[in-house]
Amino acid sequence: MSVFLFYKKDSGKIVSRKNTRREMIGLYSQDSIDQDFIESSKNPKDHYVDVTKDPVEVKPKIQNPSYLDGTTIKSVPSPSTVTLYDGSVQSAEVTDERVDLDSDVPGTYLVVVDPADPKYYTAEFEVNL
Repeated sequence: MSVFLFYKKDSGKIVSRKNTRREMIGLYSQDSIDQDFIESSKNPKDHYVDVTKDPVEVKPKIQNPSYLDGTTIKSVPSPSTVTLYDGSVQSAEVTDERVDLDSDVPGTYLVVVDPADPKYYTAEFEVNL
C-alpha cells in the first residue's frame, strides 16, 4: 500500500489523501480533471503541493503573516477570505493587505483569515469591537 495526496492543479491545495495500491490509483485520479496526485505520506493539514516546481513538491505550510492591530488585521495575504463571526457570519474576499473591522453590537468576536494560497495556514483572532 502507498499513500497518495490529491491536490488542485492550479493552486496545490491538498483536497484528499488516499491509501491504496499504486495500480489502483487510476480509479481515483479520474474523479476530477482539475486534480492530480503525488505519492506522499505527509499530513494534508500541514502541507501543500508546490505546483511551481517541476516536478511538483510537497512542502510544509508557513505561518500566516496576518496580525491584529487594534481593530485592524494587517499583512493579509492576497487574496483571502476574511470572516467575522458576530452572531451572524460575514465573509468578504479581500485583496488588500489590511482589513478594518467593525460591528453594530459591541463585543468580542472571532475573525478568521483564510488565504487562497495553500502555502499559508488559516489565522484566527479574537477582536473586541
